[in-house]
Amino acid sequence: MVKVSDIYAFIDSFAPYDSQADFDNSGYMIGDKNAEVKRILVSLDLTLEVLEEAKKKKVDLIVSHHPVIFQPLHSVMSDTVVFETVKSGISAISAHTNLDIAENGVNATLIKTLGFDNFRNSESDPFLKIADIKPLSGDELIKLVSEKLGAPVQYNSVKKTVKSVGFCSGAGSFCLYSSVKEGADAFITGEAKYNMFSDADEMGVLLIAAGHYETENIIVPVLAETLRKEFSEIEIIESEEKNPVNYYHI
Repeated sequence: MVKVSDIYAFIDSFAPYDSQADFDNSGYMIGDKNAEVKRILVSLDLTLEVLEEAKKKKVDLIVSHHPVIFQPLHSVMSDTVVFETVKSGISAISAHTNLDIAENGVNATLIKTLGFDNFRNSESDPFLKIADIKPLSGDELIKLVSEKLGAPVQYNSVKKTVKSVGFCSGAGSFCLYSSVKEGADAFITGEAKYNMFSDADEMGVLLIAAGHYETENIIVPVLAETLRKEFSEIEIIESEEKNPVNYYHI
């Protein structure tokens, strides 16, 4: 019999929970660690919509990247995702920043999705990875990122030839400055503040913000397949979760 704790322990073996950032809350979220698991839903988030999907598909456990409980809760009321998940009897665990930095985690998956494989860990920041690539123009890299991730991207005005790229998926713009210090010509993340595009211009580096969902949801099929290989006796389902961000085109 596979239990919730077995899934947790397996994830811990390749994305150690003690490696998560101080601000994070990865790990057990909701439910019974000793409960039997026959079917798992893997998702980026645990929202009310994802919970409804889990209930319809009769899963026992939701494994999400983003923790459903992140900030301290002051109340747990009906019609909230935490209350409704407890009520459903479905257990939930998450693997957030520990999975971001894992060897085959979110950041590594982003790099591979873009077609690069010669990358290394940063010397100064565990969330940053650097890839040495075949030289591309700035326009070529912008187009590549947009096409591979299937979404519009934001970028600044620097268009120099790119030979080295820094990566930090999701809300990873804080790695921009470490990336520049390590000699990267470009930096790719999910989202970045307005002033960072100006800072990137001044530092002479191409900054590409390709979407939080787009740079992280790519881990869902990878994590699902990893779980399938270890737990062949249970069913692993990938969530049909959609991007909560919509784009309007004139």
